[in-house]
Formats: sequence, C-alpha cells, structure tokens
Amino acid sequence: MCKEEHSISVVCRRLFGKWFLITVFIPLGIGFIFYYYFCPDIWISSLIDNETSLNMHASQSVYDLLVLRITKSYLLDFIWAFSFSNMLFLIMEDEKLWWLYVVLIPTSFGVALEVLQRQGFIGGVFDLLDILVEMCAVIVTIMLVLVKNGGVNE
Repeated sequence: MCKEEHSISVVCRRLFGKWFLITVFIPLGIGFIFYYYFCPDIWISSLIDNETSLNMHASQSVYDLLVLRITKSYLLDFIWAFSFSNMLFLIMEDEKLWWLYVVLIPTSFGVALEVLQRQGFIGGVFDLLDILVEMCAVIVTIMLVLVKNGGVNE
C-alpha cells in the first residue's frame, strides 16, 4: 500500500468516526432543522416545501422572540463554522500546521461571504458580528482539539 492510499484510508476512517459524528454531522443536522423551521425564505426550505409539501415553519409571533432571532442570526453561523473547522481538522490532522488550516480557511470563507453580502452578490445582510461568531466557533474547535489530543503536540 502506498503512502497516498494509506493517508486516504486514514482520513476516511476519521470522517466516519465519533469525532465526525459529534462535531460535524450532529451540529449540521441541528442547524439544518433550525434553518428549515425558522428560515422559510432560504432556498433549501423552498426546495423541501415544493418537493414534500411539508411546510412546517415557525409563525411570525414565534420568530419575533429575541432568543429565536439570536438563534437565526448567530447560532446558525456558529454551527456551520464549527462544523467546517472540525471537518478541516479531521482532514488536516496529520499536517504539522493543521491549526493554520482550521483557523484561516473558515475565517476567510466567513469574511468572504459577508463581503459578498455587503456588495449584494449574494442574499443576506452584512454583519461584523457574524464574523466574530464564526471566529469564536474556530476557537472552540481549537480548544476541543487540544483537549482531545491532551494539549499541544510539538
């Protein structure tokens, strides 16, 4: 078995392990349910409604609750950045500078999305707090990885 086949095998095992389930799959599943229920205006909600006639969204009175507005605005951003950074960790774990990938790629992606929103190229509203929340998710990922691995490995 060549080194490349071995590394692909290792990454595949990681992507189907407990860490993946806990830090990527479950948060994305929860985020997906929240998006569907509280964000009927996004394309995935429309697609589900059109294909299944499910149409189970929160009423406006429920959405007006401050907690739900915060959830829609910031928790969902946290979830995607957390899942994305953990996925990158699972893929790049063997790299000496894995943390650099985990920090730079999700943060750059989040900033790029906000800039595209600001310029009107994609839907949404530019919000600096979104970037801050996404950076917090990356920091939480780094802390969890360090706890999981027993500290910083030189």
